[in-house]
Order: sequence, then structure tokens, then C-alpha cells
Amino acid sequence: MGKDPALKARVIANKAKKARYERAKNGIVSNGLSTERSLEQLESYIKHCKEAIEYVDSETGYHYLGEFKTKLSEDVKVLEEYKNFAKDSNTAFMNLYTLLEQKIASLESSIEKDRAAYNEGLLLPFEWI
Repeated sequence: MGKDPALKARVIANKAKKARYERAKNGIVSNGLSTERSLEQLESYIKHCKEAIEYVDSETGYHYLGEFKTKLSEDVKVLEEYKNFAKDSNTAFMNLYTLLEQKIASLESSIEKDRAAYNEGLLLPFEWI
């Protein structure tokens, strides 16, 4: 089939697409989003705040801290929402990373197949792509 311009164009387009996917994948890796991020410190802090709220509730002499308890309870809810958002975002980035790896592998396969079809029958290496 050698020297088919459509094959050459497809190889070039797939190489460009692969380069875009690799840049996105490398961006995810360089920001440390390709692996599960630990929220252990935040979870520990939330636990500590909940324990403080329970302590204020349990002691009869701490009724004057009712406003503190209310504000801390609201802040704990916000922290819980943030923690859930961070987990969901991290999961989304890990899924995107996996998807990009799959697309890159698929493009590499397609590029090699098209390159082999283009180079079929061409004897001179400088004509190959």
C-alpha cells in the first residue's frame, strides 16, 4: 500500500493527539494527582473537633461554650464537605490518568499499524515515516 498520503496524515494527526495526551498525563503526574492523596491529617483534625464538641456537650459546666460548639459544628461540616470534594477530585484525576494511559497505548498501536502500512514496499529508509 506504501506512500498513501491518507496514512501519512493519519500518523501525523495521531502523533499530535498522543503528544497532547502525554502532556496532560505528565501534568497530572507532576502535580502528584496520579496516585491516591492522603487526607489523614484532615481526618484526624475533624475527629479532634468532633471530640471537642462531644466534650462540651458532656460537661454540665460548659454551657457558656454553646456558641463555640455551634460554630465548631458548622466548621466541621464545611471540613467534611471539603474532604469529600478532595477525595472525589483525586479519584477523578486518577481515573483521567488511567484513561489517558489507555488512549496513548491505543494511539501508539494505531500509529505503528499505519506506519507499517505506509512503509510497506518502500525500500529506502529515507522514504519511511
